[in-house]
Amino acid sequence: MKVFAIPTVTAGVTASLSVLFFTGVSQVFGDTLLAGIILTQASVALVQLAMVPQGWVYVIGSPDPETLKKRYSQAMTLELAGIALALTLILVALQLPWFARLEAGVGAVPLFFSLVIQGSTSCMGRLRATENWLGYCLWNLTGNAIRAPLIWATPALVSAGLLPAAMDRATIIIIFFLLPDIVRFLIIYVPQAIRHYRWPGIDQSLQGARIILTNWSYDLASALTEVFDKILVGALLGPSILVAYFFARKIGIISIMVLEPFYAEFYRRCATIADDVAARRAQMQVYVRGLGLGTVLFFAMALAIGVVGLVPALRNLLPASVSQHLDLFLLILAADCAISANRWSRYIAQLRGGVSRLFTVRILLFGVFVAGVTLCGSAFGGLGVGLALATVPLLEALYIAAWLRYGPADCAITGGKR
Repeated sequence: MKVFAIPTVTAGVTASLSVLFFTGVSQVFGDTLLAGIILTQASVALVQLAMVPQGWVYVIGSPDPETLKKRYSQAMTLELAGIALALTLILVALQLPWFARLEAGVGAVPLFFSLVIQGSTSCMGRLRATENWLGYCLWNLTGNAIRAPLIWATPALVSAGLLPAAMDRATIIIIFFLLPDIVRFLIIYVPQAIRHYRWPGIDQSLQGARIILTNWSYDLASALTEVFDKILVGALLGPSILVAYFFARKIGIISIMVLEPFYAEFYRRCATIADDVAARRAQMQVYVRGLGLGTVLFFAMALAIGVVGLVPALRNLLPASVSQHLDLFLLILAADCAISANRWSRYIAQLRGGVSRLFTVRILLFGVFVAGVTLCGSAFGGLGVGLALATVPLLEALYIAAWLRYGPADCAITGGKR
């Protein structure tokens, strides 16, 4: 029970704290500055997600303690190499005259370090694999547990002289994004690394990289659909719709955080099924359950938003852009829950192979989204953006169903046949 309950509850609390934090940023600093931070975060996250591979799926799939030790060190080595490469790319880009003039570059470096700490999945994977639930909860909750109350206490802290009265975007990013994640890094990541990391050597690192990088193409495609979309919406439709779009997708992360532990546990179970027919049936059952869970999560979140809207004291806390575009907000939230359910495809790629095909499909679907936003994003008062996004999970669901029914039986983990 713990393998489902603790990750799910932790994920829900983490997502709720994140929404509370960004709502506070909107209240304290306004939607215009928040939109600027969103653009900076999206620009940096595009590089971070594309170049820092996530090895947690590889780590949690370890069949025994000795393999776990090896996989954790392999994943952490590749992660650090990706961070160094991504940081180099960002520093070079910031020196270019055309990029230096972009407002999205303000605060990029401290926000990058905040994001790579959040995205250090080797640590999270090891905590999850060993069922170290205290460490797992601390890793997931610490950052947002600091920044959420901090942002709401900002007016009082400014009055007391503990925070500067005037803060530019870079200062806000350092105080409210980077510093809370540094605390998490020091109390969780560093002790884990000291105790358990051992240099695996070049050969072992390359061996782990070949398997871990099967996820890289998925993460790169996800970066385009889940990060670059904010840059596109902000550039084409302006700050108001961007903030409404961002909050819908930010709240939609709750569905990802609930579904990921669900999928992760069933991935471990499906990986032990040798018979191909039984494996296909089990994988399809997990996907159908995931779609059902995503639907339930959407209605639960929509109901919560409705309750907030009925209570004047709570309604005033909603960002003005969300209240102004509530229909768009709900449409995007529904699409995001469906996208979250489709994340079972990353586990199918680990179990059955087909990573390159999945990458191609996701790029094509992103092209559909870009075309939809470009051609009709502003239609119906901005609802065109939501319709364009809703097309993506619908088409991907058709592909996943066909993949599970008719796809080849290659096993991505072992490189052999089922």
